[in-house]
Amino acid sequence: MKNIIILFFLSVLITSCNQSKKKTSSNDSNSEVSKLTKDDPFSKSTVESKFFNLSTDKDTIIEGKNGTIIQIPKGAFKDAKGNVITGNVEIELAEPETLDEFLLSGISSQFGDKLLNSKGTFFINAKQNGKQLFLDENNPIYIEKPIKGKKEGDLRIFNGEKREDGQIEWTESTKAEKFLIPIDLELLDFLPKYFANEVEKGMPFRSYQSASKKLIDSLYYSLDNIQRNFPTQNPIVDFNIDTTISDNQLLDELTEESLSDTLATPCGINPSEIKTIKSKRFNNTLIATREFEKRLIEIFKSCENSLIKLYVENSDKNLWEIDEMAANQLGEAHPQFSSFKNFSSEKLTKIEKSESAKKLSKYYQNQLLKVKEELNKLKVEAEKDLKQKRAIAENKRQEYHELLKKREKYRMDKFGFKLTTFGWKRGAVYVEDLEKFVLEIKVNNGDSYDRVHTYIINNKIRSLFSMISNDNVIFNRGYNMDKHLLMWNDSKADAVVIAYKKENIFFGKQEFTASTKVPALLTFDLESISNANLKYKLRGDFWRKYENDVKVDLAFQELFAKERKRQKRLANERLFISKLKEIAFTCCEKKIDGEALFKSYCTSCHSANYNQLIGPGLAGTTSKYDLDWIIAFTKNSRKLVYEDKDPIAIRVYEEYNKVIMPAQPVTDKEVIAIFEYIDSLE
Repeated sequence: MKNIIILFFLSVLITSCNQSKKKTSSNDSNSEVSKLTKDDPFSKSTVESKFFNLSTDKDTIIEGKNGTIIQIPKGAFKDAKGNVITGNVEIELAEPETLDEFLLSGISSQFGDKLLNSKGTFFINAKQNGKQLFLDENNPIYIEKPIKGKKEGDLRIFNGEKREDGQIEWTESTKAEKFLIPIDLELLDFLPKYFANEVEKGMPFRSYQSASKKLIDSLYYSLDNIQRNFPTQNPIVDFNIDTTISDNQLLDELTEESLSDTLATPCGINPSEIKTIKSKRFNNTLIATREFEKRLIEIFKSCENSLIKLYVENSDKNLWEIDEMAANQLGEAHPQFSSFKNFSSEKLTKIEKSESAKKLSKYYQNQLLKVKEELNKLKVEAEKDLKQKRAIAENKRQEYHELLKKREKYRMDKFGFKLTTFGWKRGAVYVEDLEKFVLEIKVNNGDSYDRVHTYIINNKIRSLFSMISNDNVIFNRGYNMDKHLLMWNDSKADAVVIAYKKENIFFGKQEFTASTKVPALLTFDLESISNANLKYKLRGDFWRKYENDVKVDLAFQELFAKERKRQKRLANERLFISKLKEIAFTCCEKKIDGEALFKSYCTSCHSANYNQLIGPGLAGTTSKYDLDWIIAFTKNSRKLVYEDKDPIAIRVYEEYNKVIMPAQPVTDKEVIAIFEYIDSLE
C-alpha cells in the first residue's frame, strides 16, 4: 500500500512515553521524560534512539531514519519556569517500525479492553545540558509521520506511560490534527513534470554547460506570454543573396523566435503565476507545503490558472475545503475532478498562524502584475538587442550587394570596348571574341573546412569574380548580383582558393587558360598558410579597386560567417525552446506532424536538403525568407507572382524555369510544422 502522510500537532510535553507511574504525570510540566524507567527490563533491547543537535534561534526541520519529519519553530522550547530557551538543544527521536522492535521495547497494542491498529509510533524528547525542556503551547512543533497501510477512520493520538514491568500503557486518546507543515519554497518543485529533465538534455545552452536550478527556473519563466509555435508576425529582413546558395555561402537571417517573443498568452498555466507564488511572501503559507506541491501537479493537468488564485485567496480556510472548492469549480466532467475530490477526503487542515487570506490575495494580485511587467521588460530588451544585431547584419548585406554590383559593372565596362584613337570620332570597336566562360573548381576535402572562398583573378583588367558552392567542394557559378565570368578566349587568369578551419588558414592558387572549346575543371589540394603569408600572396590587390580586392571580400565573408554562426545558435535555441514549450504548455493543441505533411505535399517536387528536384531543396528556407512570405508562397505562389507582383516570388519563379508551384491546401500552422521539421534535420 502507498504510504499515507499524517500530521501530528503537539501542544503538550514532547513525549509519547512517560517515566511516571501515575497517569496524570504526562501533563505535569515538572516531570522528567525518559524512554525507559529506572529498572526497565527492556533497557538492553529497546529501539535505538537518534539524536539531533540544533539551534533554537531559527526554524528547523529534522527527519528520522524511518521518515518522521519534525518542524521545530524558533523559540518553541521553555524551561521548567516557563522561560523561552535560547542556544542549542538536543532532540531524541525513536521510531519503532517492526513487530520485533515493538516486542523488544515493551510496546503493546492494548488500550483498555480494545486493540489498537497502530499507524505510527514514536518517542520524542528535548533537553539542554541534560535538563528537561518543555513546549510552548502557543508555539507548537509539528510532526509528519508516514503511515503504512490503508487509512481507515479518524486517526487519534495516544500518550504512552511505562509501567514497572516495562510495558507501555496507552491513555489520553485525542483526535489527530492534520495540520500542514510549511518548508522552504526553494525545496519545492513548482515546474511542469519533466521540464527540468528537458533542460538538462539540452545542455550546453549559450554560456551554460550544465543546468543549474536558477537556469531551469529562468527558462521556464521566460516562456511567459509566448506561443508554442512560430509567431504569426515577425519583422524579418530578407538576407537572400542567391536563392540557390547553401547556408555556408550567404548571410542568413533566421526567424528569430527565441526567448524574446511576446506575442501571445500560452494555453495552460502561465509561468508568471508560478514565479509569483515562489516569492518569500508565501513562506509559512499553505503554498509552501508538500501538499500544495502535489496539488500543483494536478493544476498543471487541469490547465486552469484560476485554481492557483483559488488556493491563494482562501489560504485561511482548511486545505480540504479549498480542495472541495477546486473540484466544484472544475465540475464532475473535468478529468481532474476526482483528483481534487480525493484531496478533499484527506481532510487536511491549515497552517497555524498563516498570513490572512485577504492580505495574501492583495499581495498576490499586485505581485503578479509586477512579475508580468518584469518579464515583459526583459523580453523587450532581448528583442531590442536582436533587432540591433539584425539591423547591423542587414546593413552589411546591403553594402556587400553594392560591392558585387560595382564589381560586375567594372568588369563589363572593361570588356565593353577598347579604345583605338582619340578625338571626336569615338574610336570604339566591339570585342567579337568575348565569351561567357564556363569553369568548375573542385576543392578536395572542401567539406572538411569551416568555410571555403574561391576567386577568379583576371590580372589583365584587374577584376575579381567570386565563385560559390552548395557543399564547399564544387564551385561552378557566381552570385546573382555578379553572375558572369567574362574572359577573352585563350586568355590567362588565376584561380585562388582560401579556406578556414577554426584558426587555421589554407591556400591554393593555379593559373589557367580560358578556352571555349574545353570547359575548364580545376582541382585543388590546399596547403596550410600563415596569415602573414596570405597577406603577402595577396599583395597584388593593392593595384585593384576596392570592390575587386580579395582582402575586402574576405573581410565581408568573415562577418557573414560570424552572423551565420549566430543565426545557427538561434536556430538551435528555437528548437530547444520549442521542446520546452511543449512540456510547459501541455494544454495546447497537439503538435502537428510536419514530417507527415512534408511527405504528403512536398516530396514530389522538393527535397528536405539542398538538392534541387523540380523545385529547390527546402533546407535553409527559413534562413532566407520571412515566415509570413513562406506561408503565403506555399499556399498560393501564383497570386504572389501575377497579382501581388512580389519581387522575391518573381525572382524564384524565373530562376526555376518559370514553373508555378501549385497552391497547397494547408493551414498556416501546417506550413510552420513542415518547415520546423525541415529545420530539425540540419
